[in-house]
Amino acid sequence: MGIIIRMENKMYYTKYLTIFIFLISFGCSGREEVDQSFYYEEPNISREAYIRDSLFISHVSNEYFRLELDGFYASYKTEYQRYLKENNNNLVYRFVPVRTFYNNSTTKLYSYVIVGVALGDSAKWPEDFDHFSAFNLMGFRESKCDIWKLYPYNKIILFNAPTLDTLIRDLNTFYFRDLKNSLSELKHTPDGNLKQLKYNLNDSGFWENYPDLVLGTTYVDSLYAFQFNSNKAYNENFIEQGFDYYLDQLDFAKYYKYANTNMKQRSIEWQLYLWRNKLQDTSITYEQIRFKKDSLNLEILKKHINPNITMQDVINRGVDYYTYKPKIDSVRYPEYLLKMYECK
Repeated sequence: MGIIIRMENKMYYTKYLTIFIFLISFGCSGREEVDQSFYYEEPNISREAYIRDSLFISHVSNEYFRLELDGFYASYKTEYQRYLKENNNNLVYRFVPVRTFYNNSTTKLYSYVIVGVALGDSAKWPEDFDHFSAFNLMGFRESKCDIWKLYPYNKIILFNAPTLDTLIRDLNTFYFRDLKNSLSELKHTPDGNLKQLKYNLNDSGFWENYPDLVLGTTYVDSLYAFQFNSNKAYNENFIEQGFDYYLDQLDFAKYYKYANTNMKQRSIEWQLYLWRNKLQDTSITYEQIRFKKDSLNLEILKKHINPNITMQDVINRGVDYYTYKPKIDSVRYPEYLLKMYECK
């Protein structure tokens, strides 16, 4: 981690590598237009499509900020509050995708998204903005006729740079020089040590072999690693959270959570009595409580919610819990953006 201190009434510039930070909001405003000085150097996509994607990325970034998504909030709440108080004005946030990269088929992308902070709606980009932070997006789609499915990607997060050029220089240095020497949390050697990533963003094979861009690296064959808001979402947790989703719909949901958190404090016999009492179901057995908790939970779901529920349904609900899906589904898309992706 490196820190560069800005002088006078300026912020600290801090670099974070391979971390996830939940950041707290205290009000924001944003614009969706894309400055025409954005970086364009992509041979795999037309300039028109690049501008369209930039508008889309800018809009989605503002939505993620509004929805308080991990990785898309301004850092250092106290610093921003101090700045706001000292200047006695509303802060303005502007999200600009300054550079976006694509695979050959333009079905995967990676984007540098810069958020600038200024005072007042009249601030000009970038000269009137006080400081800049970088957020990162990874995305995919099935074809060029589809909108992008975008997710925060926090391999590197840079906060409060004094100038836009400083931020872009450090992003380029990391992704074009240093990324391949970083360690992957998704790949391990037989002795448990982390493996090197081995690819920079501009290396041949990056889009095919970079672990986060390979389906199934998080134990779910149909998902990319960047679709998770936790990189420790193992299969047993999917099942547990899936059961929580369904059992919360029962009247005894509060007891269920209480019994699970107090498992060691209560005897098996006492738990059996409570299960039977709450469900008025004497068919629940000691063996189900003691040895077959998953079977018991699935039997309860089938009897009291839906007889057709399967273990795969339970796992799918658990997967939803560990992904960004609920908030991603809450993004609002204006009609003009959706029409821009319609194939003619």
